[in-house]
Amino acid sequence: MTRARWSFALMLLVPLALASEASQDSGMWLADAPIAKADPFQQAVDAKPASPSAPDPTRAIASAVVGALQHGHYAPPPIDDALSARWFDRHLESLDPNRLYFTADDLEALTRTHRLTLDDDILAPRPTLEAPWRIHHLFVRRVGERIDHALALLARVTANPDDPAFDFDNPDRAFDLDRSDTPWPDRAGLDAVWQDRVAEQLLRMELSGEERDRAIERLTKRFERIRTDVQSMEDLDILETWLGSLARTFDPHSSWFKPISKENFDIEMADKLTGIGARLQLDEGYTTIAELIAGGPAEKGGTLQAGDRIVAVAQKGEEPVDVVDMRLDRVVQLIRGKKGTVVELTVHPADAADPSHTRVIAITRDEVKIADAAASGSVELHEGKRIGIIDVPSFYIDSDGKRRGGEYGSTANDTKAILEDFKAQKVDAVVLDLRRNAGGALDQALETTGLFLPGGPVVQVRDRAGEIQELVDPSPSVTWEGPLVVLVSEASASASEILAAAIQDHRRGLVVGGAQTHGKGTVQNLLGLGRYLRRVGESEASEIGGALKYTTHMFYRVDGASTQVEGVKPDIELPSVYAGLDINEGDLDNPLPWHAIAPAGYTPQPFDVDVGALAARSRERVSQSMEFAFLLEDLMRREAHKDDDVISLHRSARQAEIERLELIVEARKTAREMAGTDPEDPPDAILREATAIAADLVRQRHG
Repeated sequence: MTRARWSFALMLLVPLALASEASQDSGMWLADAPIAKADPFQQAVDAKPASPSAPDPTRAIASAVVGALQHGHYAPPPIDDALSARWFDRHLESLDPNRLYFTADDLEALTRTHRLTLDDDILAPRPTLEAPWRIHHLFVRRVGERIDHALALLARVTANPDDPAFDFDNPDRAFDLDRSDTPWPDRAGLDAVWQDRVAEQLLRMELSGEERDRAIERLTKRFERIRTDVQSMEDLDILETWLGSLARTFDPHSSWFKPISKENFDIEMADKLTGIGARLQLDEGYTTIAELIAGGPAEKGGTLQAGDRIVAVAQKGEEPVDVVDMRLDRVVQLIRGKKGTVVELTVHPADAADPSHTRVIAITRDEVKIADAAASGSVELHEGKRIGIIDVPSFYIDSDGKRRGGEYGSTANDTKAILEDFKAQKVDAVVLDLRRNAGGALDQALETTGLFLPGGPVVQVRDRAGEIQELVDPSPSVTWEGPLVVLVSEASASASEILAAAIQDHRRGLVVGGAQTHGKGTVQNLLGLGRYLRRVGESEASEIGGALKYTTHMFYRVDGASTQVEGVKPDIELPSVYAGLDINEGDLDNPLPWHAIAPAGYTPQPFDVDVGALAARSRERVSQSMEFAFLLEDLMRREAHKDDDVISLHRSARQAEIERLELIVEARKTAREMAGTDPEDPPDAILREATAIAADLVRQRHG
């Protein structure tokens, strides 16, 4: 085992010479794609016209991607029939996750022809890529048929408002919002599904206040846009979906980016970007907030939350653009814009019990700098104890400032300055708030952890060959030796998990918060494919080679356990706003499994603390807190409806549920007013409780 000090971005290792190879030309060669002749497969899927075949450059890219995955991924599975089957299934899920387009007959024909042959094709010296292009061609046809059916239904209800297909007075009528595990239907079954789907979307709009004529107009545009989006997919779009499905059979963080997607990814990972400061993902046709970037306009506004679904985007003063079932790259382009301009997002809140409940959030676009997410400090007085609170939203560093020399902003530097100020103010304990910290620069996680430790290992890193390195505290000096509480949540990921785990393993302080942290214990590398493709003579492919993101290493705590999937479990658990949401690593498809190695050489510090007594006092306070009572009510309601994917199409029942939830909101506002708190800006109950635990820790240790 070797000791080393690494400095790289925790979420991503970027070999700049390679990553810069991706061209921004998104496919000038597409117009001359050859046409394949009809064959028996065409007859199996209704003798449709011949489908385009994969252009030659895409085949070279596919070979490069599979080679890099085989030889560079941390834990590559064998490329065999079993992987072929998983790849096939994942690709169909990516195209048709709710089984709204393909029929059972389609599935049977596609399965017979392709499900167990993908491995043979991708390993060939020159893959044919027959499967993705033919599947896509069939998908375009099926989407067109479904859109025609949906538009015919809307025309029916326009001509006859009393059409029984849109009868919302039947209390027994319902629609299954999640059909991902239902059997693939036949054509008649799809007709019935779409009748209820169109009816549910119309009812949803009417319940949100839309007049029927306006709702029908919006739905018509939505369905026509879905058709256009699918029909306008180019060869690189097909390839990205196909190779992305392959990469995700290795693990959920691996993927291939076409050049324009690589450009978008670079914008997100750069030191700054212009927009609202949110990372988006596509979930069952909805653009969903995956993460708010610390210091960004959306995060500062406090109204947009992870898990919210965006249903429409409007530029200020203009009509909203419906984005349900819109391609993610197009939604991103609508949301981005010039600094200082306003974008209005219509969102379905993550916690809303009814999908017709929406709110409009106006956000002023701004330049989001990593340094804007700087650590900040404050001091709170709790029962005679002065508690210093440090909010660390990310692990950042001003790389340009560091290169110039002199002072520069970084998580470690800023946190150290805050701690020095706390010592001058004679605080009794420190709370380090990592609840919204999704990671960042690993060297900053090491240095920040070192502010509380007298040296020794912080984390272990293992590569695919099994070589293990201990990454150590870069400084033996300790900035803060007093009582310490680290506050975490299910959104605390990657670098923040390393810090929390090190504090816990060294028994340097208490970790408190949600049931566990996120559980991302892996590192990804971004490999630009252009240079390799040029080197092997694929000049045309090199211009559109894009980049491959793949997993290369795994992190382990100093006690030997990985943070992967299991995360860090707190010493004292608190109710969490994230409880019951499927946002952890283990909720993703195909995460790499938890694993343990030998412990590092370290000696835990003496920690004479009665954690049981502290936890008991915390539970007593939580049980008497009005804000925690509200949170627990929300969590109980979330748990009760967790598997409730079937939604009523009975207007009165839906309206009654909306009104019931509105009454709850108003009752809470009244209760807060009576308690003397701002009903529009309630106190942070979780941070308040962490502060109380810190005060208890001081009393237990020092009286």
